[in-house]
Amino acid sequence: MDGLEKACALDNFEGVFKTSTSQVIDARPKESAPTLKNFQKKSVLELQELLAESYEQQLKQLKENTPYDREHEETLSASLQSKLMRIRKIV
Repeated sequence: MDGLEKACALDNFEGVFKTSTSQVIDARPKESAPTLKNFQKKSVLELQELLAESYEQQLKQLKENTPYDREHEETLSASLQSKLMRIRKIV
């Protein structure tokens, strides 16, 4: 065998792949991958901005991809909006 193996990209994780034996292969650049080591290098302000952006994206994804369930959407949306407002006050 030549060391090559078929792998499929994971939809929500650009640069991360999974083999047929469920091995995860992370091919993202180590300097910019979302790791604890890289997050520790960021300022508190940068981390708060990343968190706010992630909440905004979660709201967007919720609206685009969740089968319509008004009660569920309202609960999650309110929770994320509340968190987003608290972070935006800090940032």
